[in-house]
Amino acid sequence: MVYNIFIQILAGNFNIPGILDFWAAVLSIIIKELMFRFAYNIGEKTNNQALIADVWHHRSDAISSIAAAVGILGANYGYRILDQITGLIVALLVIRVGWRIILDAVDTLMTKALSESDQKETKEIVIT
Repeated sequence: MVYNIFIQILAGNFNIPGILDFWAAVLSIIIKELMFRFAYNIGEKTNNQALIADVWHHRSDAISSIAAAVGILGANYGYRILDQITGLIVALLVIRVGWRIILDAVDTLMTKALSESDQKETKEIVIT
């Protein structure tokens, strides 16, 4: 996606999305933010840290949709390159979120050494 955006910018090939695309982005912003708030509140009420951590993808989707809406409006009002620039921002955000997911998965799957105090506590439990 990043590569294609750079190629479009270098070639001067600027797509101008329709106004329907703008309204789709606005609808996405609203829905994703509502999903974030709903799931976050459930996580808070149930003290479910896994759910609270997971809901942030809804917020990042809403932020991506805000960038898309800005790019679409800009492209329609004479700033043709703005759609590609915001597309680049969204692509970088997706890469960042993907990288964080990979790191979290690696941390979960890889064995980490316990701290000295945890090792001592574990030994005491095993011995008794």
